[in-house]
Amino acid sequence: MKFGSILALAVLLGCGGSEPGARESAGRPPRSPQRVLPGVGRVLIDWTRADEPRQRTVVGSAGAALGPAGGPLRLALFVSPRRAEEVRDFASSFAPFRATTGGSELVFAGTGRAAASSAERRMIAEWCRQLAAEAAVGRENPAYGLVLSWHRGGGSGACDDLSVYRTGEAHASSCAWEGELAGRLAAGELRRLYAWFDGLGAFQAGGDEAPSGALPARLVFAGRGPAEASAADRAAIADFAAALDRELAARRTGPPAAPRLLRPETAPAAAVPIVTSPPSSAVPPPPESVPSASPPPTDLPR
Repeated sequence: MKFGSILALAVLLGCGGSEPGARESAGRPPRSPQRVLPGVGRVLIDWTRADEPRQRTVVGSAGAALGPAGGPLRLALFVSPRRAEEVRDFASSFAPFRATTGGSELVFAGTGRAAASSAERRMIAEWCRQLAAEAAVGRENPAYGLVLSWHRGGGSGACDDLSVYRTGEAHASSCAWEGELAGRLAAGELRRLYAWFDGLGAFQAGGDEAPSGALPARLVFAGRGPAEASAADRAAIADFAAALDRELAARRTGPPAAPRLLRPETAPAAAVPIVTSPPSSAVPPPPESVPSASPPPTDLPR
């Protein structure tokens, strides 16, 4: 992957924003809505964004439907089989919850046992945002939602590249092997990523200089925060990127014995049938408010 730092920074900065300060409704854990919609299947995720124009994204076991909040929704294809695998992974991993911030609302009807952390709830909302963006253009956009891009290489022809997204996805590639390796950040690393993204402004770091025997590395970070990154911040993010790259590269020979930064790999999900014709009627509005437990605040994207 070619690395144009100035162009990359401009692209990184062109992808939406997020707002901290989410609220969780207090009380019992939410009941699963158990709604089944034509072409969507059992509804697993129902996200309404606050930004204008307000948009609703409904994702189920068989597909997705998108459209204006309060208006008719249209079925949309998953642009990649990986999206179907991801929604099944979310559903099987996390218990139901409901989270709101501003005018944004996320209702999740998973069947898993684990209580999603605030960072993992935000991850699912960011994933919905990405899904909607892909549906609008009918393809994946490798620059959408990019938080950081890291490149290491020199004149010897050796090179390594890493990209990390607001959805928690991390992708690694190398001149030494074909294809791309991907993983998703564990809860603790998601918290670190969002803290950096929300707290620090954009920067570029690195260059042609490197310690003796090491390849030079360059980093482009697209933070949205008010603070200028200190030298310690820049070093921490660069070390984080290098460690992620090592952990992903190790998956070429099998899963690491003890994943540190990434969620353990999951077996590929079965193919999900997707109906492409629009439903005969509008998808119904979200279910009535259901109470949920009160974990730490969730930072949902608008």
